[in-house]
Amino acid sequence: MNNSLNILKHIEKDHIPAQLYEIPVVIYGGGYMARIVMNLLIAEGIRIRYIIDDNEAVQGTSIENIKIISCPEFCSMAREYEQAAVILTTIYGKAVLKKLNHLPQIQVYELYDWYNELIGKDNEIANMVQEPNRIQEMKKQLEILKDKWADEESGNVFEGLLHYLETRDLNYIAEIGTDYEQYFIPEVKTAVRKGGGLLNILDGGAYRGELLQALKNNDIGFDKWYCFEADAENYEILLKRAKEEGLSEQQICINKGLWSDSQKLFFEEGEGTASRIVSYETEYVIDTISIDDYFGEGKCNYIKMDIEGAELPALKGGINLIKRERPILAISIYHSLEDFWKIPQYLMMNLDNYRYYVRHHALIFCETVLYAIPNEK
Repeated sequence: MNNSLNILKHIEKDHIPAQLYEIPVVIYGGGYMARIVMNLLIAEGIRIRYIIDDNEAVQGTSIENIKIISCPEFCSMAREYEQAAVILTTIYGKAVLKKLNHLPQIQVYELYDWYNELIGKDNEIANMVQEPNRIQEMKKQLEILKDKWADEESGNVFEGLLHYLETRDLNYIAEIGTDYEQYFIPEVKTAVRKGGGLLNILDGGAYRGELLQALKNNDIGFDKWYCFEADAENYEILLKRAKEEGLSEQQICINKGLWSDSQKLFFEEGEGTASRIVSYETEYVIDTISIDDYFGEGKCNYIKMDIEGAELPALKGGINLIKRERPILAISIYHSLEDFWKIPQYLMMNLDNYRYYVRHHALIFCETVLYAIPNEK
């Protein structure tokens, strides 16, 4: 297999490479995992010089007194290094390698098995593997769908995911990963350009406004950006960043969860990107709303969803708008084995003249996105 994990060096938890104590070390990714990994490495006696992050909103700030810089800024200073190490705390390893491949003195390291353990992915995947009937059903349903994809790569993604579930070998994930930016693969960008005009975006699971950087990177303008974020802490940061960016008129922030209807549901609060609606009782209850109830006869031509397993109910609650407005869809399908086939199946049954692509954007078992593009775009 020719893939990214053969290019990256792996850091084993109990066997940290000796050279990391001797050369400049930076972390790539200033998100949720950065603080955790930094503390682990610092406890081992490793000095972290900088944190690299592609989000302009956090560049110039600090985590634990370590400055966050841009990738171009790091590349400029790295030319003076004889050797340096970049340790990934971002899951988008292929995209990082693409940005750093002109710097032969830089060695990039990954610690994705640590990552899985720290965010609970190991247990989640282990539970899936221990239920072979679910994997067999996934195989069966994906076989039924295999002729429905717009390209061969989409089928290859599912084949790699199934191999990974059977073997737990991350090389299969690396093989199917793309370095294209999540939510704006070339097919989507072509459709956006062809559609003309500004986007009216529904952002389900807006988190802290990270989609804005992707819009800037791809020079995509928008008229309205409807940000649904149920987690209270994330919502407050979302509002703050909207004000800082001068987007209070265009960016509409809604502190509700998306669901099939408007009601109150239990919620796991304060879990960063993993805050989610749950079926069991918790101390937090949130208001939900359906897309159709919120928008009514309003306009929307692009929908992105990453709402931790609530995608299918939310799509069902917005199917009238989707049929009427025919937006481009970018929907996360990795939160359960059943979502891999139930979400595309539901859309294919309810929408006419769409083409469907699937891409995997990470070097771990997450960030698999279904893209649905109306044929007129």
